[in-house]
Amino acid sequence: MDKILIDIILATVAEKYDDAADFYKVQLGLDDHTWQLFKDGVIPLPQEVMPKVLHLFSDYEWMLIQKVIRNASIHPESRETAPGDYRRAKIEIANVWLKANIAELDIAEHEPHAAFINARVLTSYGDLITFRIPASVSNTINGDQHKLLEWANKNLV
Repeated sequence: MDKILIDIILATVAEKYDDAADFYKVQLGLDDHTWQLFKDGVIPLPQEVMPKVLHLFSDYEWMLIQKVIRNASIHPESRETAPGDYRRAKIEIANVWLKANIAELDIAEHEPHAAFINARVLTSYGDLITFRIPASVSNTINGDQHKLLEWANKNLV
């Protein structure tokens, strides 16, 4: 498995789960040793768990990951920055969609004392980009798409 994909998967698990073990043990049914070997790039994840891994990403995000990996294969100097390139691309694309009024910002319902909330940018075509932001920021953003993107530009890149 490509190191870029591993790095993006690990970053996404860290973004979506407070504890990675909640993902790899509970969702994937993997033990600590297998997960560590995967993280180190020694072994790929078993094929039977890959559909669950893909659920970390929307179809649009998965396509974007493939583009980042392809770009890194054409321009090897971009391999080191590829995971950050993926995050920046998500922000830039969400920015374009929202400014062009072809997408809507949706902040998911969350527990009152939740540390993080999920924000989604969704087009009428079903293209989806997700962000996980601190709940304390949601009060500042208060559903304002421009404030979300301003925060994302400063804090997620």
